[in-house]
Amino acid sequence: MTVALEHGTISVKPDRVEGPDRLECQTFRRPPKDGKADPEQRHSLLREAAERHNRAGGEVVLHLRYLRSGESVPLSDKPKQRQKHLAAYDGALRGVRSGEFPAAPKDGDECPACPYFFICPA
Repeated sequence: MTVALEHGTISVKPDRVEGPDRLECQTFRRPPKDGKADPEQRHSLLREAAERHNRAGGEVVLHLRYLRSGESVPLSDKPKQRQKHLAAYDGALRGVRSGEFPAAPKDGDECPACPYFFICPA
């Protein structure tokens, strides 16, 4: 499934999809430490892609499925938050297209995964 934004198109792939009358998408993850299943930016992107993909116009349902417990938690739709998240993705695509890759060094364990690990411009 794809989401076409102003500055590019993003492809998303849910871990499991069921249909056809009702499009049900599941994404697998570990249970959060605090027990709350707040929607993340990627969940907003997945919901947008599922709704655009669902041409039949039926209901779109998203679930987080925790593999360890087998629990399935429905993700609620928050349209204002989804638009904010999509705008953030579009801003990132704009930055990529214009070659903006500023370094943002942080204290902690994130630096080894950074592409600037060996030669940090900051």
